[in-house]
Amino acid sequence: MQTVVPALIEAMTTLVHVHNFDLLKRYPSDLLVHDRNMLGEFACPGTRFAWVLGHAHTHLVTLGLHPDENNLVDCFTSLCSSDRFFVIHVRSGSTFNIEEVTREEFRLLKHTRVPYSVVGSTTEFTLCRESRVGHASIKRTGAIGNVEYQVALTPYAGATAADIAALKLWASHRVRTAAGTFFVNAIYTEMPVCEHLV
Repeated sequence: MQTVVPALIEAMTTLVHVHNFDLLKRYPSDLLVHDRNMLGEFACPGTRFAWVLGHAHTHLVTLGLHPDENNLVDCFTSLCSSDRFFVIHVRSGSTFNIEEVTREEFRLLKHTRVPYSVVGSTTEFTLCRESRVGHASIKRTGAIGNVEYQVALTPYAGATAADIAALKLWASHRVRTAAGTFFVNAIYTEMPVCEHLV
């Protein structure tokens, strides 16, 4: 399946130039590495992102997949008076649109509805959206100084690509909670679709 990421990065790069930002001269990794990695993880049909662009920064967060991600939007409205704000919507296949919004419209994105909830513990949970969409199992391995988290993601029959992205995002937040830090080594494995709910 063709990925939307290269076209998205090209469009985002064009916007850097259109608005005469120095980002690609000063901090190119923000867009070309960090944002690209995030899009690679979560850009699939039905997902949306809030994106703030400035001379010295770019920040990208998912919308409507996890409440903590939505809450980050508010933080990004006070970085610099010359920042520009966008909403990226990934459509079906490799199509997308990028819409510029005002600072206030961007701030209000924190209220984007998150249709997901979880049942279970920090390390073993089921993600639900009207019905169950997937299961995550998180196991800590290794010794002090070499700790790693093994994450098994099992989508249930009928889960959309956006549901699977949400399952991975919820699992990544749970891994950070279990580890007590953002700086954690986690290995994600997507298991075959479970046809029958247990």
